[in-house]
Amino acid sequence: MKLALTLGFSILLSQLSFSQKILTDEYEQKITLNDFRLKGKVKKVISTATDSNGNSATLPLYENEYYDQVSLEFNEKGLLDKRVNYLDYRGKLGVYNYVDYVYKTSYLLDNQVNTIVNNGEDPKRVASNKSYYYDNKNQVIKLIDKVEGRSSKSTYETNFIYSNRLDKIVTKVENSISTENNLTYNKNGFLVLNESTSFDGKKGRKSYYLYDNKTPIYKEEIAGSLSSITFYDKGSISKIQSFDTDKNLNYEALYNSNNEIESLKTQSFIVGKSTLTNYKVTYDYDEKGNWIKAKITSNGVSKFNVNRSIYYF
Repeated sequence: MKLALTLGFSILLSQLSFSQKILTDEYEQKITLNDFRLKGKVKKVISTATDSNGNSATLPLYENEYYDQVSLEFNEKGLLDKRVNYLDYRGKLGVYNYVDYVYKTSYLLDNQVNTIVNNGEDPKRVASNKSYYYDNKNQVIKLIDKVEGRSSKSTYETNFIYSNRLDKIVTKVENSISTENNLTYNKNGFLVLNESTSFDGKKGRKSYYLYDNKTPIYKEEIAGSLSSITFYDKGSISKIQSFDTDKNLNYEALYNSNNEIESLKTQSFIVGKSTLTNYKVTYDYDEKGNWIKAKITSNGVSKFNVNRSIYYF
C-alpha cells in the first residue's frame, strides 16, 4: 500500500546555501551519515515499513518512499558503500536492486552502479553505471551514466560549466543535447533561479529560491502544471507542499527541529473527488539519538510503522 505522492523530492536536509548544494541536490547522491541524519559511527541501517496489520508497505517517509525495506551499509569513514532495496513479492520480501558506491578519494564519489535483480524474476542487469569526473578544485565537471533497460541501452553525459561558480548544466543523450540548465545568482552570489530548456527550445522545470540575507527561506519548483514549495526555518526544511495539475494540495510534510517529519497530508480520491488524509508521526530513539521507530497514525488510529535496526562499529 502506498500513500499518494505525485511529486518526488530529493532535497537534502542541510544548512548550506542553495548555491553551495546545487550539485548535490540535482545530480549527486546521499552518501554521508549526515546526509541521512545519522549520529554516531553507524555501520548498517535496515528500515522496514509495515501497515497496522504487519503487512509490508511503502510510504513517503525517508528511504521507504518506494521500497518496503531498505538496507544501507556504511564504511568506517561514514560513507555509503551499498544500498539494497526490497519489495514485497507475494507476501515475502525480496531484493529488487542494489547499488554499490566506489570513491575516488576519502569523500569524492567515483562510480555508482545500480544492479537490478527483481527477486530473480528477470535477468540480472546493470541498469545504471555512473562515473563522476572532477577538476583540480574537486568540482564535478562531468557525469557519464550508462543506462540499460530491458530492451535498450543509452549513454547520458552531463557537463557542468563554471566561471567562478556553476553557470550551466548540459545533458546529452547519445551525443545529442537533451536538456540545458541555466543558473542565475543574486548580487550576493546565491542561486535564485535554475531553469531547464529541452533540445527543442521548450522551457522545462523552473526552480526559484528566496533568502533572508544569506539564509534560505523558500524554494518553489514548477514542472508543467505541477508545482512544489519548500519552506525553511534557520536554513533547515520546515515544510514541503506539492500541488496537482488543478492546483490542489496533494502532499504536505511538516518537519520538527530535528529535521524529522512530524505530520503528513496526502491526497486520495473518493468518487472522483479530491480529499486529504492527515497523518501524525511520532518517534522512538536509541541511546545515540537516532530514531528506531516511526509510528504513523490518523485520527488517533495506527496506520503504519517504520522500524529501523541500526548497527554500529
